[in-house]
Amino acid sequence: MREQTAMSDLSLQNKVALITGAGQGVGQGIALAMAQHGAIIAATGRTLEKVEHTCELVKERGGKCLALHCNVKDAKSLDNTVDAVIAEFGRLDILVNNAQEMCLGSLLEMSDETF
Repeated sequence: MREQTAMSDLSLQNKVALITGAGQGVGQGIALAMAQHGAIIAATGRTLEKVEHTCELVKERGGKCLALHCNVKDAKSLDNTVDAVIAEFGRLDILVNNAQEMCLGSLLEMSDETF
């Protein structure tokens, strides 16, 4: 019985992945790794130039990528981003919610707006 699947066995071929905070660091690394395994990438972030750079890196390696400005703290921006991904690729299969900003306080006491 096989207990674990090796990363090389993982196929993300033609799965559409929206990655928030994909302009640098961990998010950019996730975008590159997922693209290497065949995913179509929608790279999002607050700084469009950074996500455009991520898309250039994905495309240089033979992948497909769409750069989108998105502020995850703004519900309208989130809606527009999902709509743009679906308009471009016809669907959305994977969400990597990597973007973050530290909020101080107890999670259970935090309002949606603060979170």
